[in-house]
Amino acid sequence: RQQQPQTVNSVIISDNSVTMEPFMGNVSDDVIRWINKFENFADYKQLSMSGRLQLMKLLCKDSAADFLESLDDRIKNNYDSLKKSFIQRFELPKTLQWKRSAELFTRLQGPKEPVETYMAAILNLAKKSKSSDQGQTLAAMINGFKPTIKLAVLQRPMDTIQEVMESARIAEAANVETSPSSDIKKK
Repeated sequence: RQQQPQTVNSVIISDNSVTMEPFMGNVSDDVIRWINKFENFADYKQLSMSGRLQLMKLLCKDSAADFLESLDDRIKNNYDSLKKSFIQRFELPKTLQWKRSAELFTRLQGPKEPVETYMAAILNLAKKSKSSDQGQTLAAMINGFKPTIKLAVLQRPMDTIQEVMESARIAEAANVETSPSSDIKKK
């Protein structure tokens, strides 16, 4: 039996279009981000604790599934205990947190990457690296912009992340990234 799409604030959401990716347990996987997405998905689906537990078990693949199988039944059968165990096992160790901070400063805006996507990635990296220093986040964000975006941003007030983001949006919208004019003649 097919479910009827739900209408929320005049937006139609098909139940089939909202999905949840599995958790693999790879070194590159961000367990905190995955759990946050999982809990948002479970809230959307209005799952009970029992339903969350079953779905979480189903979504574990590869290393995550192996870890799940190694757990004691009392942990496996309690959602909060299972979630805590997953965080303890798959969160980046404190000794490697410096890698998150380094990523913040080495992340560059891609050639075709919109500023919105780049800025969201920087803010996410700042959160992951537990950087509470707004100045460092600003510096990292500005440093990674495409050169023409960076130039436009540096010419405007940049006291807050919001000001930098607004300047970058304006620069991108003004087509600052266009190629040199074709009417310039080479000598």
